[in-house]
Amino acid sequence: MAHTFEFSLSGAGSKNKGINTLEFSLNGVGGKMKGINTFESSLNGVGGKMKGINTFESSLNGVGGKMKGINTFESSLNGVGGKMKGINTFESSLSGVGGKTKGINTLEFSLSGASGKIKGKNTFESSPRGASGKMKGITTFLMGPVRLERRIT
Repeated sequence: MAHTFEFSLSGAGSKNKGINTLEFSLNGVGGKMKGINTFESSLNGVGGKMKGINTFESSLNGVGGKMKGINTFESSLNGVGGKMKGINTFESSLSGVGGKTKGINTLEFSLSGASGKIKGKNTFESSPRGASGKMKGITTFLMGPVRLERRIT
């Protein structure tokens, strides 16, 4: 459809179909986001799931975190703590790299020293492992060349 998006990060495939459907794989570990508030993610072989508006369970590198209800979340990723407070406020640190989510559709994160940002319903900026990418609006996406495949259908 008009909003089909596929990309590959570090040789791991990713798909974004529709306004609120995302499938991605980081470091060969698959994750899926389907619908407005459904999220399934597995990072480094450790699975996490988010289903429904305010239900989140995550376990990254053997460190578990759970979010249930509108604003209850505490997580420790690789010994680095993260907190989610309020409906749409999230602060996280992955492997010593900080990330923040603030507001309904604002996400800032950094994975493996590569920074990425999501702002607004359809705004995405990401730089995974030196490959920069930007998604602004429903159907606009640019991404850099480092081990990356991009298909927009």
